[in-house]
Amino acid sequence: MADKSSSNSSLSEFLDWKLFRQYWYLVALSTLFAVSLAVVYLAVTKPIYEAQVRIVVQNLGLGLESSNLTKTYDKEFLATQSEVIRSPATLTRSLEELPEIADPAKPKSQSEQVGAIAEALRVNPLAKTDIIKLTYQHSNPHQATARLESIIKCYQEHLRELEKSSASRSVVLLEQRKSELEKDIAQLQRDLKQISTNTNSESRDVDTQSNSMMEVLTRRLIEIQSEIASYKVQLDLLQESRNSGRPQVHPSDSVVLKEVERNLNAGRTDLAEASQIYGPSHPQRLSIEERVRVLESAHANESVVLQVELQASLQRFEMEERSLRQLISDENLRLKTAHEIQGDEEQLQAKLTQVSELHASIAETLQSMKLANQSLANGDGSIVVSLLDEFVVPRESIWPKPVPIYVISIVMGFMAGVACLLCLAAYSQASSKSSIEHPTQTNESAHEDLLEQIHALQREIQVMKNPSENSSHQKMYAGEGQG
Repeated sequence: MADKSSSNSSLSEFLDWKLFRQYWYLVALSTLFAVSLAVVYLAVTKPIYEAQVRIVVQNLGLGLESSNLTKTYDKEFLATQSEVIRSPATLTRSLEELPEIADPAKPKSQSEQVGAIAEALRVNPLAKTDIIKLTYQHSNPHQATARLESIIKCYQEHLRELEKSSASRSVVLLEQRKSELEKDIAQLQRDLKQISTNTNSESRDVDTQSNSMMEVLTRRLIEIQSEIASYKVQLDLLQESRNSGRPQVHPSDSVVLKEVERNLNAGRTDLAEASQIYGPSHPQRLSIEERVRVLESAHANESVVLQVELQASLQRFEMEERSLRQLISDENLRLKTAHEIQGDEEQLQAKLTQVSELHASIAETLQSMKLANQSLANGDGSIVVSLLDEFVVPRESIWPKPVPIYVISIVMGFMAGVACLLCLAAYSQASSKSSIEHPTQTNESAHEDLLEQIHALQREIQVMKNPSENSSHQKMYAGEGQG
């Protein structure tokens, strides 16, 4: 409070209200001058009118997906569409449809006109909605409304042309892809048919007949291997018997050899007994020895015959074993080939199914794209643009506003007048202070002024009395004045 009172007292001391009452016309003149400037500005400045409209932009995806009938708010989509509206392509199309009224004194190129339109256009997507607000400013209200209407119309045409060109390219690409898939399907069907032709009827029952055949062949191979082992044992025993010279019991089927061996064993027993009883030259001993030699010769002959038979049988079984092994190997190869063929057939069948599903999907998409093309030809589109407001010609300008400009000019003129008064008050205070500080110099200067005024009056009176003596008196007065 003390600061406020001290500032007010200092201001009252600084500003002399008598001076304000004396020079009030300065404040009035400055205010009048400011108001006149405002009048001139309002008269010279062209008014600016703003036309505005709101549109709803929705991406329904017409003809492509049935689930796109209801769309949610997409911030990126609206931002993209806002840039499309302000794009040079849309604005150039609008300028060609509705040319600007150009000033002949200042011609502008098309790019400059498009830049001016873009500067006057405002496109603002409303938050969390599918609504875009468009405003356009122009000195002509009808031109502003017409320009805004032209921009929206050209934007819709631009979208329709983009969708048509995109849909046409998509249809061409999908048709090419469909023809390629049809060729792949035909090739796969030919491969399957060839595999089916090359595969016999037995390969269809691989898991049943082939397994039973393999069991029979394996069982027979085991039997032959056991026979071969038995024959080899008999040959070894026979060879050992021949080497030792003593007959042995063989697990063979030769009845003659068994009978010879039995007789040979009996003759050898009789020879051993006769050797103990008779002498070396006894006839009975000699007959027994002869009988034993004959039996040994017969045993040797039968052993040779048996060995030949055993070797022939062994060779026969070995050949059969090799044949069985070859059959088993061929059957395994056949089974492997059959399984590979069956695997290739299953793989081709799976690939054919996959390609057929892809072909059906592309055919469905192609049909949808053709429906979309028909919709576009009928005037529809996947991006729907609808107006929320009607196009209304603005009646009042947004600038300049007369009332605010007059108020501001009055306030500024009054403040300028008050500033002049403050300057006069400051000057008067400064002069009064200087007169107080130097009173002697002030009195002397005033005295000299009075003397000069008196001499001047005297000269005028003398001139009026005697004009002829004007020159001599002037010289005299001039000398006195200098004295």
